[in-house]
Amino acid sequence: FETRKKKILVGIAPKMAEQIASQALRSNLVSNLLVKTLESEKKYLNSRFDFCGTTQSGETFICEVKNVPLADYADVCKKDRKKMSFSHLSYNKKIAYFPDGYRKKKSDPVSPRATKHVQELAQLKREDPHLRTILLFVIQREDVCSFQPSRLDPTYLEAVRNAVLDGVELKTLQIVWKKNKAHFLRNDLPINLYD
Repeated sequence: FETRKKKILVGIAPKMAEQIASQALRSNLVSNLLVKTLESEKKYLNSRFDFCGTTQSGETFICEVKNVPLADYADVCKKDRKKMSFSHLSYNKKIAYFPDGYRKKKSDPVSPRATKHVQELAQLKREDPHLRTILLFVIQREDVCSFQPSRLDPTYLEAVRNAVLDGVELKTLQIVWKKNKAHFLRNDLPINLYD
């Protein structure tokens, strides 16, 4: 991918995001989460979550991973984007966002499955306040300065906002691809939950 004469590699595979998250969890690279035990693909309620385990302080956690390959200078529809200019911004000032995809109607959620995961993480947290429920966004690109739930999917955005109010933790893991290898970049990318 070339952006303003600078080439960057962008990871797009969701399974790769899960592998990156697994390695990061085992290496304690996810902020404020020191992992002691880790299992993958565990079923709770009506969802199969990517990871669960215990922390070094004895807390139990459930972690759902979402792959975030997309970014732009503004999280707006194509029609609105055409009216905007971003020539004053450097290549690394984009906003990473999730989800994005095809939908028949503008009012439809982009990913009903992703929305269900968020809602069930919130439900699990409400049922057991001692359980840590985590939504981990793996951003597989270096040219972003923040992350946000996409404003183009109000259903998902509202679900995430409500989940945070219920105690679900939002975390980011940003990696950079160099010579077909993922390298840890940061775990504290700012999250824009509200405009």
